[in-house]
Amino acid sequence: MVPTRVLLATLLLVPGIASAHQIGGTIRGGGDEPLQVAVTIECPGLQDPQSAKTDAEGRFSFFVAKPGQCTLRVGEASFTVYSSQDPVRYDLVYEGGALRRR
Repeated sequence: MVPTRVLLATLLLVPGIASAHQIGGTIRGGGDEPLQVAVTIECPGLQDPQSAKTDAEGRFSFFVAKPGQCTLRVGEASFTVYSSQDPVRYDLVYEGGALRRR
C-alpha cells in the first residue's frame, strides 16, 4: 500500500501519472527493523527532487516521468536506483550513515 501522503504528492507533482515509472521498496535498519526516515529521489526529467517519509513498515514509493538512473538519498547517504517500464523495488538497509541493498 502506498502511503497516502506520497501518493497525493505524486498525483499533484507529476503530470501524466499514467505514463510514470514507479520506484519503491523498503528501508530498514541494521537490526532489520523498519525505519521511518525522510527519503529523496533525484532523476533526469524531474525539475526538483521528490521527497517523502517512509511509513511505519519502512516502505517508500515514487513515480518518475522517464526510465533511467536516479539517486535515492537518506540523510547524507545515497544509492543509485533505476526506473524502467515496469515497477522496480529496492529493499535497502540504512546503517552507519550508508545505504546498501538487503
